Amino acid sequence: MKFVAKLPSKNINVTKTSHLKDFFLLMSALLGIIFVFIVILAIIADSLISYIPRTTERELFKNFGGVLGLPVESKTSKNTKSSRDVNRYLEKIVAKLSKKWQGEKQTFSIKVVDMSAPNAFVIPGGYIFITKGLLDIIKSENGLAMVIGHEMGHQYKRHPLRSIGRGIIVVLTIAVVTGFEDSDTISSVIGNSAALSLLKFSRDQEKEADDIGQSLVKSSYGHVNGTAEFFDAIIKLNLSSDKIPTFLKSHPNTHNRKMKLEASIKDKNKALIALPDFVKQYAK
Repeated sequence: MKFVAKLPSKNINVTKTSHLKDFFLLMSALLGIIFVFIVILAIIADSLISYIPRTTERELFKNFGGVLGLPVESKTSKNTKSSRDVNRYLEKIVAKLSKKWQGEKQTFSIKVVDMSAPNAFVIPGGYIFITKGLLDIIKSENGLAMVIGHEMGHQYKRHPLRSIGRGIIVVLTIAVVTGFEDSDTISSVIGNSAALSLLKFSRDQEKEADDIGQSLVKSSYGHVNGTAEFFDAIIKLNLSSDKIPTFLKSHPNTHNRKMKLEASIKDKNKALIALPDFVKQYAK
């Protein structure tokens, strides 16, 4: 009689579980735990930031612009006089907007950066930087005040310091979870997942800064005409990144931001204040 091998009828030695499925379930659970851990730490860090005096924050980051290598014009530049005139003009706008802020006061500094890309940003401590490229596309003081007010809003809510705190938390969490040995793949997966989860924080900060900026402009100029000027220029120059899915971006959709700001305009006939000629010439 010929022997024919076959599996037992109950298959007691054959697992019905997929190891690959188990791996993905465990990885998903791990990422979920890490995400919750990061969020909890971020909330704790946010609450602790309010105890840091603004004067201390300003002193700590006073040289941070130099560390970043920002190309701010030096005192020996040929355009020193025009640079001073523009910076004084920007300082007047900051002072005008500051008077309308009802919350905790903040000292600001503002400088022009010799960069062609239209942009503006603020670093912890209230140090605002406006690029020449931005001055070149803005047509009115109202529009410029909106950009400055937006950056002031970030600092009033201490978004820059909060973002740095969250970044440190992500790095430390990855270091604790993966160790300091070679684990590039795991670190990359966890890092990218954490970064995606924190992007919404950034988008929420941008929306909040938009609201504060427009509110400051309205209080200072009596209306909100021109507050969508920057976004309109960005769209016309095809510089917006709206083709990228929102969940992958640190900023909300540019078109949506523009429409939201424009929806607040009640009287489009309100006059705008044109930028001074010396600002336009300086931006060229």
